[in-house]
Amino acid sequence: MSIHSKYILSVLLSIPGCENQIIALISEQDGRLILLFRLEDKPQRFELASFYQIVRDPAYVKFLKEVGTKKVQLTLFGLEATTDRYVGRKGAFQEILKATEILIANDIAPRWQLFINEENKDEIVKLLALIQELRLKERCPPFTFFIQEGSCDGENAKLYPLRIKKESVTEDLIPYYWDFEKKQTEQDLVKQFKASVQEYYVPSNHQGDIVIYISGKWDVFFHFTNMTSEWIIGNLKTDDPAELCRRIQEEDIPALRAARRVTLSELAGRYGDPSSTRLFEESDYKMFLLNRYLTDTLRLADVSKS
Repeated sequence: MSIHSKYILSVLLSIPGCENQIIALISEQDGRLILLFRLEDKPQRFELASFYQIVRDPAYVKFLKEVGTKKVQLTLFGLEATTDRYVGRKGAFQEILKATEILIANDIAPRWQLFINEENKDEIVKLLALIQELRLKERCPPFTFFIQEGSCDGENAKLYPLRIKKESVTEDLIPYYWDFEKKQTEQDLVKQFKASVQEYYVPSNHQGDIVIYISGKWDVFFHFTNMTSEWIIGNLKTDDPAELCRRIQEEDIPALRAARRVTLSELAGRYGDPSSTRLFEESDYKMFLLNRYLTDTLRLADVSKS
């Protein structure tokens, strides 16, 4: 654990009531720390690991086995050139293939996921052929492969123009598409939401696990949001720790207060595209619309103050 992580944990553990809730450091990657708070003693295990670390550190795979990891999810964005570009590093695709082999050799099942969009949709058939060529299912029966469109918040919102459309999902891809039956077109969701004149969309932990993200600049965010200025809870270095804990537990931040002031019908009417066949899960589309609203209200309000 880095000095950065140790400092954060020491601050959080000093907050009355928090010492019995923090049970696990999930991961630390790209300057972002993820902590899990839970009111139980038994830790959760997640199917998340760094393929960058897997191919470089044999001790890391040993650690995964020691904590009982049975599956590890690896993310692709298409074939080699596309995956390398989306990851932002040449060689990433080959590292994923190497990590797959290392996991299988250590009796940990790889699970490949691919985020489909209009740019990479035609590469999926070739990726399926590669799975056959490598005999991944025969060599590791628990191996799985699935595709999904992903969320549309944070950096992903920039990919809205490329978001997969209903007519682009061919019949041969549907068996691999995660919860395809739950996907709806934007135009259908806009129509549905416009009729929701009394409904508000306010994201929440709903009294469940509390997971927070902490950026390299010490800013704190809920895991069900994205790490943008609109969603900031506070800062570990500049804000009172007890007040931060209160905001987290009570979910009391400007973004959530703003969400309680605008109906789903208003969001759909203002930001929805009634002609779009882009695919969304209902909750993802609600978050997409809310983020558009928050950008217009909170971020622009901050600009006007400066």
